Amino acid sequence: MISISAELTKNKHVITFLREMPEMFPEAIADAANKAAKRVTPEARKLLKKYWNAAKGAANEEWKTTKARADDPTATVSVSSGMTPFYNMGAAPQSVMSGKTSGGVSVFIGENRHVFKHAFVAQTASGHKGVFERTGKTRIINSGRGKGKRREAVKELYTISIPQMTEDVTKMRITPVLAKQAQEAFENAFIESCDGFLRASGLNP
Repeated sequence: MISISAELTKNKHVITFLREMPEMFPEAIADAANKAAKRVTPEARKLLKKYWNAAKGAANEEWKTTKARADDPTATVSVSSGMTPFYNMGAAPQSVMSGKTSGGVSVFIGENRHVFKHAFVAQTASGHKGVFERTGKTRIINSGRGKGKRREAVKELYTISIPQMTEDVTKMRITPVLAKQAQEAFENAFIESCDGFLRASGLNP
């Protein structure tokens, strides 16, 4: 949660605004909250890349911002996703391992690269690329040219979700930074909003 600090209330723009235009306070708060929320997502992506090596696609589309309004001056930023495919965690190699698939695949989990010796990169019929592992089990093909035949089953490998990476519970490297940056962005934006409303009304602090 972002709050107005004691230092902020001493700013001359804020003092004049609160004295002359108190009715516009909810508007200024909402404007500042939205600007602070807007800063969170790109900063979070940078930190996810830095600490988790999460590829752009793994951290890009899951973020959602709910804007603040004068009647509800609370802006929220949320992130939701399922478990993250190994392929999006700096998998090497990136190309499909056709034919011989020995040697495994390495991925970043946290700040360290790990090798999964029995994994391989493959592409499904839908065009999806991923890191897979053989299960040792077989299944019967239900459609296509190979219908009725048995094929060894594989499973795609995943690591934790983007929300879990962002929460970063054990090391707490991400959320405290985001909170600090959001607070700074909010305070700067609030001062700018106060100044903007004053100037628009012909008032100067």
